[in-house]
Amino acid sequence: MRKRYPSETKDRFIIRLPDGMRDQINEAAKINGRTMTAEIVTRLRMSFESEGKSPSGEPVRPLEEEVAELKSQLKILTRRMNDVDTRTQHLLPAKKK
Repeated sequence: MRKRYPSETKDRFIIRLPDGMRDQINEAAKINGRTMTAEIVTRLRMSFESEGKSPSGEPVRPLEEEVAELKSQLKILTRRMNDVDTRTQHLLPAKKK
């Protein structure tokens, strides 16, 4: 008996698509470097995340929280970079006017 691929053990779901949608999915998959299945799964995940829940039903961290954290990290990094600039100014040759 041959060994089954992992994809053969996954749940399957057959759907009917409106005219032209298969081509849209195929084109999007090519652009994004994915298989059609991966493109569909990715888009489904994104739709669940936009509702604030992951496919498993777990809450997804709101985008506003992510942005606030990134801004905070950016401020810290900017301060550190400015500190390094201040400390290393004497190592650079003097600028001529």
